[in-house]
Amino acid sequence: MVDWTNNSDAIKPWAKWIGFCDNSYYLFLLIPTILFLVSLYVPPTIVSDSAVGFLALRSMLEGGPFNSITSPDPANIAYNVATFVTFWSPGQYLVPGLFIWLGTNYGLALSLTTLIATLVGVLGWIEVARSFHVSSYVLFVFAFGLTTFPYVTQRFLGFWGGELLLFATAPWSLYAMRWSANKPAILCFTISLLSAALLFFAKLTGLIVFATNVVAISLLTIIIQRRLRSSIIAMWAASVIAALCFTIFWLARGPVAADGSAFSFSWLPIWFSVTGVAFSGIYGLALLLGHSWLQINSELASELLGPVALLLMVWVWFQLRHTCYRNMAILLFVIILVHAIILTGLWLHGADIPFEDRHFRYAGILFFLLLLTAVDQRRVPLAKGLACSVVILLGVYGVRNYATFASVQMRAGDYDLINGISQDVVTPVVLEHMRAEVTQHNFQHPIAVIPSASAAISLPRFRIIYFGWERRLRAGIKWAGRAEKIFVIVPEEMGLNGEAEAILRSFTDYNFDNWNQLNLDGMIIYCQ
Repeated sequence: MVDWTNNSDAIKPWAKWIGFCDNSYYLFLLIPTILFLVSLYVPPTIVSDSAVGFLALRSMLEGGPFNSITSPDPANIAYNVATFVTFWSPGQYLVPGLFIWLGTNYGLALSLTTLIATLVGVLGWIEVARSFHVSSYVLFVFAFGLTTFPYVTQRFLGFWGGELLLFATAPWSLYAMRWSANKPAILCFTISLLSAALLFFAKLTGLIVFATNVVAISLLTIIIQRRLRSSIIAMWAASVIAALCFTIFWLARGPVAADGSAFSFSWLPIWFSVTGVAFSGIYGLALLLGHSWLQINSELASELLGPVALLLMVWVWFQLRHTCYRNMAILLFVIILVHAIILTGLWLHGADIPFEDRHFRYAGILFFLLLLTAVDQRRVPLAKGLACSVVILLGVYGVRNYATFASVQMRAGDYDLINGISQDVVTPVVLEHMRAEVTQHNFQHPIAVIPSASAAISLPRFRIIYFGWERRLRAGIKWAGRAEKIFVIVPEEMGLNGEAEAILRSFTDYNFDNWNQLNLDGMIIYCQ
């Protein structure tokens, strides 16, 4: 139930009007539901990282080992070799893979996963906010933002498996771990270990979320109760076990993005982290970087917004430090601080992690909640109205942004009707030509070298070499041996800048002059 005795609601009649219906903010869940229905007519694409995961799913469905990509062996492409995928968590493809296993096509599986993850995530964040007893005003604006900001709406156009699953699992993990901190040790240990496993399953950076939760909850519990509870010791034990399992069963199998080569100091990671935790929750940093007409890069945006972010966080703390939300502010600020420190450290040590605000989404959403709560403490109606207006404008931008890109995607019409997804690199015309070649000549195990991992979904019976993946792991690799048939598909611009020639020459047992060439729908298909 909404607490109608909250001072801000009692004093401000218009805030009461916002909360005219108990739990009315749940109505905002209709927005992602509508976007899901639209996605049935405008199929989503698969972004590159998630598409690599689907290469692993494809290999597993064909009988390959768990979480491994089966591809031609560079030593002899007549045979296959399996590579265990450590760069990304398996959750991004296993969740939609369940729907695919049950008989849906890829498009419906992706849309269902997006819808379920979004609804679960928004409900989780609402429960986190309710657990801190924030006002109806905060809940209303918070829920509106989380259902309309671009980082939610855009997921129905391009499938980001890990980001979606982390959005869904992170709030429930925080909620459960806070609840278990005052429970018996065995229960706290179990919930902590399950949280670590679930966050890892969602996305590798979910382990950062888990670490921040452990540090913040432990610290706040010790400060409040002035003693070390057995439940906190159990939480630490679960953390140690989770770290050992991750090291032994995952890191030992291959590289991850967090691997760094050497320490190199720079102000960019520091300022970008400060900016990210403050503005990623409202899509502010991505909005600034995303507009080409602004011509602002990550470094300039961080230098401009970093000091503003610091001042804003200080203001929020001063607004909440003497209120009933003091403990909430301490807990969430510790999470935000630890999150920023970890990512800053990874960047300073040369981790292969791009400077994108999505890595701070968890901390950013928590700060968004803190910011709304701080605004709610003001006795000036203009402050609440201004904050509400900004969130509404960003929400309208998110819905409008979705509509614009959905319209473009629909007009492009690059739908692979067999699998129900949009192909943004290798067009359906090219894919259909490839399938027709296999059917006409009855090739059993031809090789397709492709520039888009998502195209592999639409090429059954082909053995796949995704050269974006191979370049990441095996720079400058040469391919020996011969296969039944080999196709190399590249965009036309790669045929002009020499990249296509480099790929063709990497197949050392094929005469370069014997490649046949076909230009089709903006792509070049080479074959031998």
